Amino acid sequence: MRSRPSSSADGKGAQVPNPQDQPVDQPVDNPGDQAGDQAGEQAIGPRKLLILRRRFLLTAALGAGLAIVIFLGVMQASRQSFFSEDLLGNFYDGQAQALLAGHMNVDPNVPGFEGFRIGEETHIYQGIVPAVVRMPVLALTSRFEGRLTGLSMLLAYCAALGFLIFAAWRIRCIMRGSAAMGRAEMVCTATVAFGIAGSSLLFLSSTTWVYHEALLWGAALCIGSFTSLIYWMAPCGLARPTARFFALFAAVLLGGLAVNTRLSIGLGPLVGLGLAAGCLVVDMLSRSRVKSSATESSKTRLPLIQRISGWDSQQSTSRPLASLLFILVGVAAAVVVYAGVNNARFHSWFGVPLDRQVLVAQDPARVAALQANGNSLFGVKYAPSVLLQTLRPDALALRSEFPFIGFPSQKPAVLGDALFAERDWSSSLPASEPLLFFGSLIGLTALFVPKKWKSSSQVMSLRIPVLGAAAGGSLFLAFGYISQRYLTDLFPFLALSAVIGLQALAALLLTPASCDRTKKQVRQSRIFAGIAVFAILVGSFWSVWVNSSLALQYGLEISPSAREAQRSSWLDLQKSLGGHASLAHLPSGAALPTPGPRGQVLIFGNCEAMYRSSGSIWYLLEAGRAAGGVQVHLTKTAAIEDPITLVQAASPQGRASLVLRQVGQDQAELLIESSSPAGLVQSTPSKIFALPLGHQVSLNVVMTSRTNTVLVTEQHTGRELLREQVEVSGLLLAPVAHQGLQVKVSDLPTKVCRDISR
Repeated sequence: MRSRPSSSADGKGAQVPNPQDQPVDQPVDNPGDQAGDQAGEQAIGPRKLLILRRRFLLTAALGAGLAIVIFLGVMQASRQSFFSEDLLGNFYDGQAQALLAGHMNVDPNVPGFEGFRIGEETHIYQGIVPAVVRMPVLALTSRFEGRLTGLSMLLAYCAALGFLIFAAWRIRCIMRGSAAMGRAEMVCTATVAFGIAGSSLLFLSSTTWVYHEALLWGAALCIGSFTSLIYWMAPCGLARPTARFFALFAAVLLGGLAVNTRLSIGLGPLVGLGLAAGCLVVDMLSRSRVKSSATESSKTRLPLIQRISGWDSQQSTSRPLASLLFILVGVAAAVVVYAGVNNARFHSWFGVPLDRQVLVAQDPARVAALQANGNSLFGVKYAPSVLLQTLRPDALALRSEFPFIGFPSQKPAVLGDALFAERDWSSSLPASEPLLFFGSLIGLTALFVPKKWKSSSQVMSLRIPVLGAAAGGSLFLAFGYISQRYLTDLFPFLALSAVIGLQALAALLLTPASCDRTKKQVRQSRIFAGIAVFAILVGSFWSVWVNSSLALQYGLEISPSAREAQRSSWLDLQKSLGGHASLAHLPSGAALPTPGPRGQVLIFGNCEAMYRSSGSIWYLLEAGRAAGGVQVHLTKTAAIEDPITLVQAASPQGRASLVLRQVGQDQAELLIESSSPAGLVQSTPSKIFALPLGHQVSLNVVMTSRTNTVLVTEQHTGRELLREQVEVSGLLLAPVAHQGLQVKVSDLPTKVCRDISR
């Protein structure tokens, strides 16, 4: 059993493998001469190496696969079906339809308050890539318009984990060569993959809307670009020039897609590629000077850029000038595309006119933040508050309801005089993803303090992608908005550095005891290894538990995206699992008070209505007849010629009527007619629903004056047909007989309310 020295950053020999001396992914002429890992383990042949690689990938995929199941389950908890129409989930569909029509501006109803009014046009600010990907589907059919967000998020989550697993294999190859993979490492590999997948990416399953979709695809494409960059910079078996070129091509392409999906996180790959390009320039110049020098010292000393970055460009490319030009052209093309799209939308190459957003007219806090910060929401003065929230160790709270962990009781604090547009409920890195946080600290030590870990030059070449990921991820610190989802911007940086740290730790822990070590030293080493493995296991499962808990709380209690049926079902599940929600009772007919503590349940009268507080607003869960909730049963007996009023809420001040109109032979639509001294106003028509001759169709109708909301859903499918904010006053009046349509009204049950009141 032999091992050979490998150069470390300081030029001293260390007993670690050098994968560049013998590519571990390629057959070897003499397997007995192949270097082992840092411990000098027995070398293995190419066939066993393929088994090792397959074992690693499959083991990691097993852990990630379990996280994918949890992601899907949490995501569906707040949805009616897999292809539901989601709140704020049709932005990319609207942009794709606009592109198919030959223009950039979207229908104002698509983004709503998130749209930007530029002259007579409405635009969105989200990246163009997810919209372009949708274009082939929407060009063939409009059936899935507004229904693709959940599928897109799931695919992005899988892609991010897939790219990261391949990056982890290459990092293992670089750091530990062909070290055998025992059962303990297999268990840890699957658990670590499970824990990393259960970080801030898992939290994004809380809500299927455009913000989370953009973050997931931005992270996935960013990690894909860095993975390809690692494969190019540290070949570790990529001996063929075509394979090396493909890795560089993928790094540039995926980086360009990332920046045109989400600017902040996408800048990371461009910075990494820019650092690589800078290294190529300096390396070519320094090698040219060394070549012209005749001194022996200049021939043996490593070039300065290689000593700093740890990257020997000659091992990645035999044509550095061509590689440099390819990187520069690719990065420039990505920036040009982004600037072109931004200019077509906002008449600015890179700026976004935040004061032109529809939301500004409805949000005094955002107006004040813009005025206080020069009409921008970016500034260094935001960084202390964001950094404090990101790093504080106590950013969690215990709850009495399942899953017993949630956001802190208070929203993020503000340091200094920074005025934020919004401070949403948020946790922190040490509290919600300790595996990534502490693993990344070890990884940064292994990269930038190489003597402590005897890191090889190959390992140090990973500095470039890690620095690029840090540059892109850190931009959220200067944003005047604090939210749990923005921790995802740091995910590529944390994931790459944590994988490096955990592999460095594995190399240390899996080193066999040498003959000159005492029994006490061996025992201490085993104890340390056991503690480290236990910490990894606990950290992994803690990350999954916390982020799935935060996702459920956010999606079903805080976010406006969930519907009433999902919210009440979640409350019912919490009670059945031993939860004790805080209950408050008010007399029938009372008005809604100021929102109570987050998660508090408010019941009116004898379960006349039930609401739950998000900490900022009350969400309706159930409403009986006294609160404006009824079941309307429709049976068509003949063709309907004129619009028919189904139910109405009336008072001396005015009335709001739910009106049905026949559309086609067996279909109908609904709308709201509001009458007041100012006149008669009609709402936008509802979604079309089936109303065949002779078949009863039941609708759940809520017309509540407490929130001035009219909500209609199909009873048998739960599909939402109509949701309108309308002035509602008075009690619901019984319907009158209509020619061609039988209308019956019954009470809307409040089962969950009665269950939790017992």
